[in-house]
Amino acid sequence: MQLTKEDFKDIYKTLGNNDLLNMFLSRSQYTSIAIEAMTEEINSRGLNQEDLEGFLQDKVIEKDEFFQRVNFKELIFIEKLTYYYLSVIVLGFMFFFSWLASETSRQGYKLKIKQAQLYVTSSLIFLILADWIFPEYELYIWAAGFVIPLYFNFKSTKKRQQEFDRIYGKATINK
Repeated sequence: MQLTKEDFKDIYKTLGNNDLLNMFLSRSQYTSIAIEAMTEEINSRGLNQEDLEGFLQDKVIEKDEFFQRVNFKELIFIEKLTYYYLSVIVLGFMFFFSWLASETSRQGYKLKIKQAQLYVTSSLIFLILADWIFPEYELYIWAAGFVIPLYFNFKSTKKRQQEFDRIYGKATINK
């Protein structure tokens, strides 16, 4: 059964402006009858080129914010400390940590997961090495070991800042 122009009009009337404009942007995927009905619905709502440009600008901003969140939103200092010093506790709650990481990943915070893995892994390595080499100073070495992943994190943050500046100009990462 092939849909008529009236069928398309009825469908398009139920859509919001953003959905309708989004479909209009990919109109090459639709039949001529569907495009005709879509164009008539856009005109009947009084939507114009300015509305389309505003919609496009919002989509660009949305994608830009997602890109920044995925690649430039890093752990705050207290989160870094927590992942490092409480990694032993985190290991005890491995299932919970796995769930938390998947939730964080689902929200698009890839960088935070990588940093969490850096601090948890570093903490465990320093705890094991300190216990093996200097058992009498184990906690001191383990606590002081936080400086090493923090240093590497600062170096990678500098590289990310340079990449951010290259992509976005001289803006700062404060989101």
